[in-house]
Amino acid sequence: MQHPPTQPDDGLGDKRLGLLIVCCLSALAGAVDASGFYLLKDLYVSFMSGNTTSMAAALARGDMGRVGLILGIILAFVAGAAAGTVLGVLAGWRHVPVGILAVALVLLVPIADRGWSIPAMAFAMGMLNATVHQAGSVDVAVTYVTGTLAKFGRGLGAFLCGRSPDWSWVEQGVPWVGLVSGAALTTLAQLRIGDRTLIALPVAAALIGVWSWLILPAQRPQPRT
Repeated sequence: MQHPPTQPDDGLGDKRLGLLIVCCLSALAGAVDASGFYLLKDLYVSFMSGNTTSMAAALARGDMGRVGLILGIILAFVAGAAAGTVLGVLAGWRHVPVGILAVALVLLVPIADRGWSIPAMAFAMGMLNATVHQAGSVDVAVTYVTGTLAKFGRGLGAFLCGRSPDWSWVEQGVPWVGLVSGAALTTLAQLRIGDRTLIALPVAAALIGVWSWLILPAQRPQPRT
């Protein structure tokens, strides 16, 4: 007896369409992460591996104030990933656009209250990380760049050894390019207009969400007989 999946089908059976959406979401993630880094200076709202290392170092130094700050970011990220997963299960085949639109709503919080900017951004990054897992036959991660680069490197190694049957491993570079582009463009905007770049984040998320809502119905999974 097969158990039902805990995560709904992303609806991204068309690999090219899926990779395009992943690129857009990665660019959004890069933009949000760059905005968080602009406020935090040396911490991130999506890079939990780096934050965990920084928290451990702060704990060893006895800097409990910094430990509390980082732990709060990590907990907000985890809560966002959990909320995104629950929302995805409830939304079913509309999982992707609903998740993105929910992220857009969360990103309105920093505009309404700057004091909640970091928790809201970390929560949004957790939700975004739970939104898309696969584009066609390619496993992807929107914010987990370390895993993406590791898969790219393994694919490159297999290719150099003559053991890679195709070039599918190159597609792992798509979310990395998206993340770099979003972070770079946002940083340039911050240097010119500062915190006003926060306004662009929910707008961009809403546009991606509406666009995905309009194009993904064609990818609706067919019922099994």
